[in-house]
Amino acid sequence: MDKEQSQTTLILVFFLTLPFTILWRGYVLTILWGWFIVPLGVVALTLPMALGFSVIVSLITNDSSTNLTWEQYTSFWTFPLVMLFSGWIYTLFM
Repeated sequence: MDKEQSQTTLILVFFLTLPFTILWRGYVLTILWGWFIVPLGVVALTLPMALGFSVIVSLITNDSSTNLTWEQYTSFWTFPLVMLFSGWIYTLFM
Protein backbone atom coordinates (compact mmCIF):
# COMPACT_ATOMS: atom_id res chain seq x y z
CA MET A 1 0.00 0.00 0.00
CA ASP A 2 1.50 3.33 -0.99
CA LYS A 3 1.67 6.33 1.33
CA GLU A 4 -1.23 8.24 -0.27
CA GLN A 5 -3.56 5.24 -0.15
CA SER A 6 -2.55 4.57 3.46
CA GLN A 7 -3.32 8.19 4.42
CA THR A 8 -6.71 7.98 2.68
CA THR A 9 -7.53 4.75 4.54
CA LEU A 10 -6.49 6.33 7.82
CA ILE A 11 -8.69 9.38 7.26
CA LEU A 12 -11.66 7.16 6.37
CA VAL A 13 -11.17 4.97 9.46
CA PHE A 14 -10.73 8.08 11.61
CA PHE A 15 -14.03 9.63 10.49
CA LEU A 16 -15.95 6.35 10.72
CA THR A 17 -14.81 5.76 14.30
CA LEU A 18 -14.91 9.41 15.39
CA PRO A 19 -18.30 9.21 17.18
CA PHE A 20 -17.14 6.20 19.19
CA THR A 21 -13.82 7.87 20.00
CA ILE A 22 -15.58 11.00 21.24
CA LEU A 23 -17.97 8.97 23.42
CA TRP A 24 -15.11 6.86 24.79
CA ARG A 25 -13.07 9.91 25.78
CA GLY A 26 -16.14 11.57 27.33
CA TYR A 27 -16.96 8.44 29.30
CA VAL A 28 -13.42 8.18 30.65
CA LEU A 29 -13.52 11.87 31.62
CA THR A 30 -16.77 11.38 33.59
CA ILE A 31 -15.25 8.44 35.48
CA LEU A 32 -12.00 10.26 36.32
CA TRP A 33 -13.93 13.41 37.25
CA GLY A 34 -16.11 11.39 39.60
CA TRP A 35 -13.09 9.79 41.25
CA PHE A 36 -10.96 12.88 41.77
CA ILE A 37 -12.97 16.10 41.37
CA VAL A 38 -16.39 15.30 42.85
CA PRO A 39 -14.89 14.50 46.29
CA LEU A 40 -13.66 18.12 46.36
CA GLY A 41 -17.27 19.31 46.26
CA VAL A 42 -17.55 20.04 42.53
CA VAL A 43 -20.64 18.87 40.68
CA ALA A 44 -20.42 15.54 38.80
CA LEU A 45 -20.06 15.67 35.03
CA THR A 46 -22.71 14.14 32.84
CA LEU A 47 -21.62 12.63 29.53
CA PRO A 48 -22.82 15.65 27.49
CA MET A 49 -20.99 18.00 29.87
CA ALA A 50 -17.83 15.90 29.58
CA LEU A 51 -18.07 15.89 25.80
CA GLY A 52 -18.42 19.67 25.73
CA PHE A 53 -15.54 20.11 28.16
CA SER A 54 -13.39 17.77 26.05
CA VAL A 55 -14.20 19.71 22.88
CA ILE A 56 -13.21 22.99 24.52
CA VAL A 57 -9.91 21.60 25.79
CA SER A 58 -9.17 19.99 22.41
CA LEU A 59 -9.94 23.24 20.64
CA ILE A 60 -7.51 25.14 22.86
CA THR A 61 -4.71 22.55 22.82
CA ASN A 62 -5.02 21.12 19.29
CA ASP A 63 -2.02 21.20 16.98
CA SER A 64 -3.56 20.75 13.55
CA SER A 65 -0.33 21.50 11.71
CA THR A 66 0.69 17.83 11.57
CA ASN A 67 -0.71 15.07 9.38
CA LEU A 68 -2.60 12.30 11.12
CA THR A 69 -0.59 9.09 11.51
CA TRP A 70 -1.62 5.60 12.57
CA GLU A 71 0.25 6.09 15.84
CA GLN A 72 -1.74 9.25 16.60
CA TYR A 73 -4.98 7.50 15.71
CA THR A 74 -4.17 4.59 18.03
CA SER A 75 -3.39 7.02 20.85
CA PHE A 76 -6.92 8.45 20.56
CA TRP A 77 -8.13 5.09 21.91
CA THR A 78 -5.24 3.92 24.08
CA PHE A 79 -4.41 7.15 25.93
CA PRO A 80 -7.83 7.35 27.68
CA LEU A 81 -7.54 3.66 28.57
CA VAL A 82 -4.11 4.18 30.14
CA MET A 83 -5.39 7.25 32.04
CA LEU A 84 -8.43 5.31 33.29
CA PHE A 85 -6.24 2.45 34.49
CA SER A 86 -3.80 4.88 36.14
CA GLY A 87 -6.68 6.70 37.81
CA TRP A 88 -8.07 3.43 39.12
CA ILE A 89 -4.70 2.61 40.66
CA TYR A 90 -4.59 6.09 42.27
CA THR A 91 -8.02 5.52 43.81
CA LEU A 92 -6.63 2.52 45.66
CA PHE A 93 -4.48 4.94 47.69
CA MET A 94 -7.27 7.38 48.52
